[in-house]
Amino acid sequence: GKDAESRLVEILKNEKLTFDRPLVVIHPGSSNPAEVWLKENYAELIRELSGSIDCNIAVIGSKEESGLAGEIISGSGKQVYNFAGRLDLKTLTAFLKKANLFIGNDTGPMHMASVLGVPVIAIFGRNIPGVSSRRWGPLNKRSRVFYKDPGCAVCLDINCPYDYKCLRSVLPGEVLKASKELLEKV
Repeated sequence: GKDAESRLVEILKNEKLTFDRPLVVIHPGSSNPAEVWLKENYAELIRELSGSIDCNIAVIGSKEESGLAGEIISGSGKQVYNFAGRLDLKTLTAFLKKANLFIGNDTGPMHMASVLGVPVIAIFGRNIPGVSSRRWGPLNKRSRVFYKDPGCAVCLDINCPYDYKCLRSVLPGEVLKASKELLEKV
């Protein structure tokens, strides 16, 4: 509504974030560690993306994820906007509407972006019936899902003994390539 819009305008003004270039929104966190792509991968992706495409990059997340967001941003060494812990649900919705691309794990904001028609890159781990990328992948046609089946007979989810090999198999380079392809259509 109006309220959320004006709160967002205020935040954007303070951050000096304008929409003169494409906006990439990244959500690197999740309440479940079995769903989280490596922070080093996010940092590398941001570094490569901002080095090859003229775009603004904003990292979002809950208050609890603001530390993670900060680590990823400083690890990237790039000028990135940190909105973690600063957007309530309505303001986040208003912000996502302005995004040209959303990149993240299997989380609520990924589904919100998808429903809002934003091109989405979703990175999935966990090979569990009922939580698979086939079931929970973004519905939006302009989306890419990354999931690598490491061949585990049974997924132990949060008790994974293999250091989340499924997530580690997804490489920053392939996500970068998909990002560029989706942004070229902007």
